Amino acid sequence: MTLNQQGTFDVHFEKYDEEISIVRPTLLIQNLIFGGIYVDMEGLSIGVNHKTGERFEVTFFPRKSATEQSRISGKFFDAHGNLKIKLDGSWLNEIRLTTVDTGVTETAWHEPPLIPNAHLQYYFDYDSILMNYVCEEMRENVAPTDSRFRNDQRYYEEGQMEEAEIEKVAVEERQRRSRRLVEEGKMEAPKPRFFRKVEHPYVQNEVMQTFEDPPIYYELIDDNNGYWQRRNRQDW
Repeated sequence: MTLNQQGTFDVHFEKYDEEISIVRPTLLIQNLIFGGIYVDMEGLSIGVNHKTGERFEVTFFPRKSATEQSRISGKFFDAHGNLKIKLDGSWLNEIRLTTVDTGVTETAWHEPPLIPNAHLQYYFDYDSILMNYVCEEMRENVAPTDSRFRNDQRYYEEGQMEEAEIEKVAVEERQRRSRRLVEEGKMEAPKPRFFRKVEHPYVQNEVMQTFEDPPIYYELIDDNNGYWQRRNRQDW
């Protein structure tokens, strides 16, 4: 199965007042019928700094064998199109950057070590575990629709596999039922509550292929009905 990731991944650096947009590679879902299912990536990822004009191009190569997988290769250019940095490595193991002018290579990222008792934590790394972490203080503050409150995920984390599967099927059935009602015109399609969909202020498809026409941008609602405002007054 091939999935084209629509839109861009946008990062804003407040300290430098810079906005970077990234087009992500194609996702490959392999072995859906036979063998162990795994996710791979293929194709070109492009990133542009809209303030400085700097850009990068990173190519993701699909898996060829157990010893040749997750390979990436990339180039970073300045605003004038001059090659400044080369990238190579693996998005699973280690990524290296080489400065063209000096030839110096440094490790920009490497796979973090496994946490203690990783075999009891689905071999998740520390960041993955924190994505589903919830404490009492968080329960009193975050929105009740937060994914960390999904019962199936909580059951999975606690090792209650049968209960988790029952809850998962129930959630998916509610989603399918809602979709049918929308398609039949019996229910209004859900709308984002804390973001508004607008045309992207910077990106053009001639420069970055977003699989959307025109390219869109989800802008954070920052008024009295915004997420942080509602959270402060606990008005969900």
